[in-house]
Amino acid sequence: LSRGCLPGRRTIGRWWRRWQAQFAVHAEVLRQQEPRWGVGQGLVAFWSGVLADIPLSAAMWWVHRGGVVIP
Repeated sequence: LSRGCLPGRRTIGRWWRRWQAQFAVHAEVLRQQEPRWGVGQGLVAFWSGVLADIPLSAAMWWVHRGGVVIP
């Protein structure tokens, strides 16, 4: 994203809702790669653990490799 053109609130809200809706799918794929990220955690706890270990770009790469479409 350009620094001069930041996403609007609606865009961020749409991204956030999609991320929440896809949580179970993303978590399933990522837990296959690293079981210690746990089972039964909520969205915030799960992603906090993942992002403490790897960057978001790496997590999304694993999700994509798992067959999930990443827009």
